[in-house]
Amino acid sequence: MDEARHRARAVVVGDSRSAVGVRVLRGDPGEAPDHEASDAGHQGNRNAAACCASKAALTLLSKTLALDLAPDGIRVNAVSPGDIATPMLDFQAERYGEGDPQGYKRDLLKLYPQGAGERFIRPEEIAELVWFLCQPYAEAITGANLAMDFGLSAGK
Repeated sequence: MDEARHRARAVVVGDSRSAVGVRVLRGDPGEAPDHEASDAGHQGNRNAAACCASKAALTLLSKTLALDLAPDGIRVNAVSPGDIATPMLDFQAERYGEGDPQGYKRDLLKLYPQGAGERFIRPEEIAELVWFLCQPYAEAITGANLAMDFGLSAGK
């Protein structure tokens, strides 16, 4: 393991249901850690105080690390997706859907401004954005929190 990885620092932000680990490699210019925050860090959601607080904290942590690590040539950004079509969303729908997981998902989709064209974000879409942010031609992007939520966090 090289010296930069020996000097890695870890920060964890989360609650009892979720934790986000952030690994920062000092002394390894060109690193571009990207943190997955959430639309829950932009706005309050009922019955989700701990989740919203931890996601908001992660957003500001990303901004602060971007400033602290810029002299080392390390860029830090956050990506804040809306609902992603994953097993986690299926679990959420089962747990909180009051016996109607499909109805729960329909209710979530009604919040999106696309109308009949609404859908959940695909994991590969998030991966593409993170990949882009890690490329050298994205070096001007640091300290950003990029919402990827079909406009959900833009307002009502």
